[in-house]
Amino acid sequence: MHAIRLKGVADTDVVAEVTGTPVDRATKTIDSLADVELVKRVETRRLRGRQITTFGRERHQTELAADIDQAASRDQVGAA
Repeated sequence: MHAIRLKGVADTDVVAEVTGTPVDRATKTIDSLADVELVKRVETRRLRGRQITTFGRERHQTELAADIDQAASRDQVGAA
């Protein structure tokens, strides 16, 4: 989800490249995100791919904050 959020709109190949994930795995992950309405398909003349939904942005923000908190906790533990 983070790769799509950073790119704005991204197709499976781009997500796979950005994340270093095989295309088939990226496809399954994106399909799973779409199933729970975290991303949606976008097709216009200029853009084609997946885009994060409003619900997805909220979820992404929550998960990113949790990752940052966890990383900060690890740093504190490592310093002790």
